[in-house]
Amino acid sequence: MTILGHPLGTRRGLALVVLAIALVECIGCAGSTGSAGSGRLRLGDEGQAPFDPAYVAWNRVLTRAVRPGGIDYPAVRDHLNDLRLAIAQMHSVTARDLEGWSRPARLAFWINAHNALALERVASRTPPAALRDGWFASDRRRRDIQLPGGVDSLAALEGVILGPEFNEVRAMFLLNWGARGCAPLPAAAVTELNLADLLDRQTRRIFSDPAYCRFEPGRNLLHLTSLVRDHRDAVERQYTTLWILAEHYVPAGVAAALHHDAPRIEFMAFDRRLNDAATSSTLSTRQSGSRI
Repeated sequence: MTILGHPLGTRRGLALVVLAIALVECIGCAGSTGSAGSGRLRLGDEGQAPFDPAYVAWNRVLTRAVRPGGIDYPAVRDHLNDLRLAIAQMHSVTARDLEGWSRPARLAFWINAHNALALERVASRTPPAALRDGWFASDRRRRDIQLPGGVDSLAALEGVILGPEFNEVRAMFLLNWGARGCAPLPAAAVTELNLADLLDRQTRRIFSDPAYCRFEPGRNLLHLTSLVRDHRDAVERQYTTLWILAEHYVPAGVAAALHHDAPRIEFMAFDRRLNDAATSSTLSTRQSGSRI
């Protein structure tokens, strides 16, 4: 195979291939978006609104959107104004406001802001598509948002949430950016009052779900979601080792085995498909039919 008369094995041919990949990924990140996909995406592009510490508008979005199999994206798209209102309310928060809040209130705010911005970005695409990280372009590293403290991308926002200020690595299981490999989107807004409970319940949910955690006792092998691998430094800063985190949250029988003998750990492949509830229901129906 040749490109412009040059074999793929030549230096120039290889450079052209790399350039082509970069262009495809940039187009993929920038294209296929709705009205929110153009320009600099700021919290509050729909106008200012007073901050609501109860996150009522964001709760309305989640009530309509979150389903057992994923996200109901048509429902999100039908009520984008509610989502943008929630984002505008979060935008009214300033760095000075955050300084006066408790640690749980600050962490809850950052988690809600991450998930609201990610959901708006995913749902505004035509068709909706999970955010991705590529070689040359990344939806999550795009510097196109504006948050207190100079946070300008979803990746930077995740860095704040999982950083040393909070030292709370379980928060990774409350973050969602549209892929099936993410932890499920919480069905309620995170608040100062429910944060501790959500962190505990969501982490236990992850470590009891074979899609994220599976133990083979005969091989003393623990299969873990790649989310843990991607944040290994944060996990080890808080729990020393990965298996100590797992031991805290896996079912009792597995925890006893981990305590007796530290397991080998392998990481699962990250599922980059869109976490669309309709697609999930179709797949479940087909699988049930095939078993019959």
